[in-house]
Amino acid sequence: STIIDTSTGASSFAATTWHHVAVCKVGTEYGIYADGTQVAFVDDASTDSFTGDLVFGGHSDVGGDWFPGRFDEMRIYHGNPFSAAPNSTPNDTIIVPTAEHTSDANTKLLIHGGEAYTAPLTGETTAPCYVFDGTSDQLSLPDHADWDLFADTNNATIDLWVNFSATNGKDFIGQYEGAQEFWRIYTTIGTLKFDLFDGSQVFQCADTHNFIAD
Repeated sequence: STIIDTSTGASSFAATTWHHVAVCKVGTEYGIYADGTQVAFVDDASTDSFTGDLVFGGHSDVGGDWFPGRFDEMRIYHGNPFSAAPNSTPNDTIIVPTAEHTSDANTKLLIHGGEAYTAPLTGETTAPCYVFDGTSDQLSLPDHADWDLFADTNNATIDLWVNFSATNGKDFIGQYEGAQEFWRIYTTIGTLKFDLFDGSQVFQCADTHNFIAD
């Protein structure tokens, strides 16, 4: 399969600060958005269907590459709730949420949080986020057809808030995997990436928009 790798000019996110991350699939066009700004793009009609656990904060098949920090408002949506229009420039923008998501018929996963730490959104006062220690913590959900976002070219969105306590070599934000086939969102030394992999890499959408430690 062809590897497609796109990137933008370098910029940085400081660790210990909340940032909104979204992967928006609109037909065959994919955009990565960081704090509402499109930072990477790929146009690819490849599809694949997976089975396996959906994991936040770690690597689903062997463990490791743990995420150090906090997550909030983890959402999988069958549609385009941000009215995203990713393009090759890239210069699209989406409106960053300022309050908790609400659920509708297209919301397939929505996790508001789990522990009482400072959260990114207004109005959150009880158990607003999940905290991961970077050594063994992960949140694993059993296989479900709703996680299988890339079996067709229908619109789909994955978005959440992230707060790195540090940036390691590779930090997995979210991954859905079975038998070495997966989609995943992760960072490599702070570089935000999205992959679709079917045993050989279908494509990679990557940004040099770095998350760095203070």
